[in-house]
Amino acid sequence: MFIPLMLFALTLTGCGVLALILGRSRKQAYPSVLFWAVVGYIAAGATIWFLVPREWTLSFTQTLAASVDAKTYGHPLEHYAENVLALMLIAGVCGSLLSSAIATFGGRVLRPTR
Repeated sequence: MFIPLMLFALTLTGCGVLALILGRSRKQAYPSVLFWAVVGYIAAGATIWFLVPREWTLSFTQTLAASVDAKTYGHPLEHYAENVLALMLIAGVCGSLLSSAIATFGGRVLRPTR
């Protein structure tokens, strides 16, 4: 269970660094872009989790454990858990990029000019 959690933490950190690079400007405040990157990451991952079919009865922590333990859960469950978590990671990165880009460029467009 430690390995998937570490992957989620590393990708969130990478998205935060990318958001800081994307929002790097004298006009844009760093905290707002970083905040929206984290919100987009969590919202996209949560959206994918809620789209998992109702037949999937494992909780999120059990899904994390099943993704690395074929001996206990069996290979088909492990494979499906890995796919769900990989899709959550991909969606989290895309959501983070999208929300930080909207925060960066939307803030520049909506800011009044002097």
